[in-house]
Amino acid sequence: MYQQVFIDSFSLLGELLSDCLNGRKSNPLLDKAIEKTYAQNQLFTPYMQMRSLEAISSEFLQKNILESWLDNYSSSIREREVIVGIVMAGNLPMVGFHDFLTVLASGCKAIIKSSSKDPYLIVALTELLFSINGYWRDRVTISNTPPTNVNMVIATGSESAANHFDKFYGEIPKLIRGSRYSFAVITGEESLADFKKLSEDIFLYFGMGCRSVSTLFVPKDYNLNNFAERLSEFDLIKDNEYYLDSYRYQRAVALMSGKDFVDGGFFILMKNIAPPPPMSVIAIFEYEQTEEANRYYLNNTSSIQCAVNLNIGENKTFFGKSQLPRIDDYADGINSLEFILKNS
Repeated sequence: MYQQVFIDSFSLLGELLSDCLNGRKSNPLLDKAIEKTYAQNQLFTPYMQMRSLEAISSEFLQKNILESWLDNYSSSIREREVIVGIVMAGNLPMVGFHDFLTVLASGCKAIIKSSSKDPYLIVALTELLFSINGYWRDRVTISNTPPTNVNMVIATGSESAANHFDKFYGEIPKLIRGSRYSFAVITGEESLADFKKLSEDIFLYFGMGCRSVSTLFVPKDYNLNNFAERLSEFDLIKDNEYYLDSYRYQRAVALMSGKDFVDGGFFILMKNIAPPPPMSVIAIFEYEQTEEANRYYLNNTSSIQCAVNLNIGENKTFFGKSQLPRIDDYADGINSLEFILKNS
């Protein structure tokens, strides 16, 4: 019964979001949240917010996706009075939505501490959920402070924040996530369509996410100038002054320090810098054999969120897909639904 109520409610939320984003219906609540979010955080442009909401709707909130996701857990999912605290990061619009979805899928209650950089969208989405089914109003609480009096917690932030959460929440079951980064492998055989898709992996959300490709492995002696020209054709972020301030600063630092780099006009390519690089900088590593990228991945799995175009393992991430995780593509490779069910 609970599982079906959950699936029905969230699939209807997905339909509502899709209708709003495609212009079939207007929703003043969502429109206002997008407007207020942009006013508070200039990197969360309306376009970037809508791209995030589109991904949530298409990848998480389709009825068949929800049914398939929960099918193997049907015997464990039921209404619980267990309370799970969620501390959301603020590097991307609604980056913590999957945690919210997973907590309610398990049957637990949720207390959410949103990021100060993204406080409005989660309120709008929960209000839309309540309008679909008022049952959820007693299952979700939004808090201005890190949740206390909880049975377990899922918290995401920087490395320092992760260390703080680990100590703050003591001995209760907790899933704490720190910083990670993503990279892509370039073989030299890429098409123009591949470059367009890669540009989204790199530049969507201004490269601020752990799934944003910030590091590239390229063949030795690969023509980086031509590569930069190809990427510069896909300039979906070049007019944002906050982003451009970072680009100008990083370019000036590189010039003053005498470092070699390739200037893409709104980003720079720089060899052999420690990942993850700062915003507007793409780190470049050269390889002679693709096995070098494989070894790098295996030696750094605890720091890597996503490896694009890497031929290793069962689940290859293709160009254009790093920012579109599947519902069962759990952050840090840890199944958060199983974590909650095990500790409930």
